[in-house]
Amino acid sequence: MTSETLTHSIGQRFLLWIDDVGGYLVSRNESFTIGRSGVHATSEVPINGDLASEHITIQSGSDYYVLIPHAKTLVNSLEVEEPLAIVTGDILTMGSVQLEVQPRHPLSQTLGLRITSHHNSYGAKNILLMKRSIILGSKRQNHIVLGNGHEDTVIYESSESKRLFFKPTAPIRVGEQSATDDSELSNGSCLESGDLTITVESLD
Repeated sequence: MTSETLTHSIGQRFLLWIDDVGGYLVSRNESFTIGRSGVHATSEVPINGDLASEHITIQSGSDYYVLIPHAKTLVNSLEVEEPLAIVTGDILTMGSVQLEVQPRHPLSQTLGLRITSHHNSYGAKNILLMKRSIILGSKRQNHIVLGNGHEDTVIYESSESKRLFFKPTAPIRVGEQSATDDSELSNGSCLESGDLTITVESLD
């Protein structure tokens, strides 16, 4: 399949649901705010915990990420009152909600956070602040680690149109068709590789 335009574009926030792996909430914005979920939630990443409505903001730079606290926040058990650069392994604590900064992929600036407490956001335990690409596959350095034997697949953002595409390194099925070349993702896209299914759900 050559690159093609599919209907139903994907917004700035979307979910990736992966069988036997879990859910990933992805933001394509330069920053996102984490806060309390609920009917009147105003944050981009609402979590079902004892948080302020807008508890922290994560802001991206050229090759770094900064946490900006708006309510009581601990990083590695120390309270943070000013903006602070966060790095791999940092533990962020907001009330009973806890997140861990995930290792960075050497070929991508995308930031990964994992909710290590019992909470979630839209049912997902993982949050990605996407910087142009998300890499999926069996390697432990990938943003999304799949089971053994799965070749890498890259989801990337077009710099011109801001549309999302995926680049498979092995044939992958999209609906009833087999894709071997770059193809565009759309809201509701379902990618199948062996016994693995990846579903895309736009939130915006």
